[in-house]
This record gives sequence, C-alpha cells and structure tokens, in this order.
Amino acid sequence: MKLVIGSVYHENWGWYAVQQKFLKLTTDNYEFFIVSKDKPPFECNWVKKKKGNQNICRDHVEGIKAIYEQFNASDADYCLLMDSDAFPVKKYWTEILTEQIKNFDKKYAAPIRMENGDTFPHVSFLFFNKKYIDVLMPRLCDIDKTGFNFLGNNRLDVGTNLPKDTVFPLLKSNKYSPNPCFHTIYYDMVYHCGCGSRSINMEFLDYWKTIRPNDFNFEVDSKFISTINEHFINRLLQCERFNRFL
Repeated sequence: MKLVIGSVYHENWGWYAVQQKFLKLTTDNYEFFIVSKDKPPFECNWVKKKKGNQNICRDHVEGIKAIYEQFNASDADYCLLMDSDAFPVKKYWTEILTEQIKNFDKKYAAPIRMENGDTFPHVSFLFFNKKYIDVLMPRLCDIDKTGFNFLGNNRLDVGTNLPKDTVFPLLKSNKYSPNPCFHTIYYDMVYHCGCGSRSINMEFLDYWKTIRPNDFNFEVDSKFISTINEHFINRLLQCERFNRFL
C-alpha cells in the first residue's frame, strides 16, 4: 500500500515535529506534505495554498483541494487527510482500517466526534482509497450544507456534507481522558488534540464545562505541544505502547 498524507497548517508549526515522530513510529511507505499559506520555517515537503479565506472552514477547504490535487496526480492507492494536531498512534493502522472498511462494507474511515456533539465524519483523520476520490471530494469541499448536533442545533463544519452511510466511524476510546473534548484517542489508533491551531473552543464546551469546569484552562503554545510525547500518549492509552520512557 502506498499512502499520501496531507496536513493543512495554520502556522502552528510546533506540531510538525510531533507528527513526524509518530508517523515514523507507526506508518510505512508514505509521502507526507504540508499545505499552508506561508512557507514553514523548516525543511519539509510543502505545497503553497493557492488562495486564502477569512472563514476558517472555507480556508481549510482550500488546503484540502491542494491535497486532492497532489493525491490525484500521484500513484498512491490511499490518502489520509490529517489535521496538524493529529497523528496515528498504532502500528499497522493502515492495514487494520483497510480491513475494517472492507468487513463493514464501508468506503472510508473518519472520526465522529461524539464528544463534541457531532453527528458527521470529521476531517482530522480521513482515510480513503483513490477509487472513491470523486465521491468524497465534491461533498467534502461543499460546506454550504448544514447538519445538526446532539442538542439539535445547526452545525456547519468541514465534513458536514460527507456521506454518513459509507463511513467506518472512529469513536473516542480513551482509557484515560484528561478532558472530555480534547486529547482524544479514536479507535485506539489516532490521537487528535483539537483546536491545535486556534483558540480553545468547541461546540460542546458549555455542555461539558457545567460538570468539568476546571478542564479547559490551557493554551496551545510551543511549551504545551512539547508535552505531547510518547509518555503522554501511553497515559491516554493506559498501556506501554511507546516504551521510550520506561
């Protein structure tokens, strides 16, 4: 299996080293590149975003379009759209997801952030085969269709229009959860910080703050990012998967 991985960055460059470390620990035979408006302050495979948008969702879609073009022009079999603050945390995750997509007769895999009240697939870790690119990408890039969250409120985000009947859902599986909305492990194989490139905010923040008011007092800066290491992931998993600190 040959894999193209693309991440849209919004200048929070500190995540790059963390992503690269965990990709090397868990993933084989891949090409990784960053899409961003400005050139990263380090050497990497970089694709300049063709245009920007003040709306954060539409701006993200412009980055996804660039990943689509790179993947479509490659000879890779699979593509992974991965947020800058997300990365795999399990060896052979590609084989496991490919098998599960087949077993459950689905076409792609993605988190459904139930912890954020979402009822639709999210692009923080969207994995699919090239044969479905023309099915997924038009719907992924159409963000004018709203959905609903668990409270029945309108919800508009990248992924709202993705097909729900063909997704293999990656659900929260933390054995230790320091925060209901952030630091999520999906299906024992994906870590996603959440809000890693923007201010701390989530749709369901007020819902959780009522019962866990002290869990949201942190800022995503370089010092914070440096704490997202093997020891921290082991703690979320409650196992010794990454044994550097043993």
